Amino acid sequence: MTFKFIPLTPLHLADYATLTEMFGWPFTKEDLSFALSHGTGIAVQSKGRFSGAGLCWKLGDDLASLGHVAIRPEMQGQGIGRALVTQLINQLADRSILLCATAAGEPLYRLLGFERIGTIHQHQGQYQPMQLGSRRPTSHCVVPLESNLITQAIALDGAAVGGMRRPKNRRWRFARHLSSQAFCGSIAPNTLPILDII
Repeated sequence: MTFKFIPLTPLHLADYATLTEMFGWPFTKEDLSFALSHGTGIAVQSKGRFSGAGLCWKLGDDLASLGHVAIRPEMQGQGIGRALVTQLINQLADRSILLCATAAGEPLYRLLGFERIGTIHQHQGQYQPMQLGSRRPTSHCVVPLESNLITQAIALDGAAVGGMRRPKNRRWRFARHLSSQAFCGSIAPNTLPILDII
């Protein structure tokens, strides 16, 4: 089967979202648009048809991430995924690369030299606004991410990924994106917050 790689553009996102839905992944067209706006992507085309894609993000000079790699089921097992991931890796130069893999994708990533360093458990749901009383809880709590917690949230993000992402204008982008879409839960009062992007 012949295929070619082309730059992923917003015109591909509806097909990309449909493909990720086939795998039960929780990405909407809007989610993928946001992801693409902060990185770059490669689409796979076969006989003029969208057949897969993947994204990567440069997180500064030394760190990067790649993910959302999806190939149409009938095209899997032909080396297309491996070629796509190799193309994404090449775009990231000599940076250390982080990724989250599904069980199905893990063998490919191991073949390409990635090592498992942990497990992530994703919990998906619809955001429902909550009413916060005037009295702040004294134990475990979930509160809206407010501007006074952004510096701590950015530091926690850096610790979680092993480096600071996009040092230039990172605070502004982080604050702008999360201002109405995130909650911050503390393990206990006055501790570093755990950030959950919703």
